Amino acid sequence: ITLPLADGVEATFKAVNSYICDDNGKVDSVIGKLIDISAETAEKEALLFKAQVDGLTGLYNSITAKTLISERLADKERRGTDAFMLMDYDDFKQINDTYGHLIGDRMLEQLGKSLKRTFRSTDIIGRVGGDEFAVYLKDVRTVHLVQEKYRQAMDSMRAAAVDIPVSVSAGIVFVDAEAEGEPMTYEAVFKMADVALYQAKRDGKGRAVVCAAAGTTDAEEE
Repeated sequence: ITLPLADGVEATFKAVNSYICDDNGKVDSVIGKLIDISAETAEKEALLFKAQVDGLTGLYNSITAKTLISERLADKERRGTDAFMLMDYDDFKQINDTYGHLIGDRMLEQLGKSLKRTFRSTDIIGRVGGDEFAVYLKDVRTVHLVQEKYRQAMDSMRAAAVDIPVSVSAGIVFVDAEAEGEPMTYEAVFKMADVALYQAKRDGKGRAVVCAAAGTTDAEEE
């Protein structure tokens, strides 16, 4: 039970009750007490949060991101179109080799912050690999909107990188909720986005390639 305290803070309690019956076995009254378990509840919530996020970037970790995206993909009741964006640093090993791993970690943190600033709180943002990130955008209206979000995130990241040249490529897949057949799986969407991502790298890096629902690349955007 969550109850407000006198100072405006909410606390969590566990209720323990015992029933007192009369001579006929009917409940005559109830006696009980409330036990404050606020500290225990807060500790459990903290542990749950820690298990769901990536320790370096504060984004969802790969397992949590996959779970949340899979649940969204399986939701047959929704309408409209979603988008899945898979991003990967270009030549990240070179950043580590040139500037050191501490700077490399800082670049990963910065990309995470840029993604948080750019995308909506309802979007699912996760670090799904070493230097690989994913964003699942819910209810997108146009291809241009997703491409513009990619550009905004890259501009934010480059502004914070100062003198370190950074580049991120992306593969984008659109998921139509009203398409016929079974809902798409996380693995299928990820694979198509991965194909588009590597097409972006082959085309010169630092760009986003849009993948059609069937898995063929049909457009690209710097």
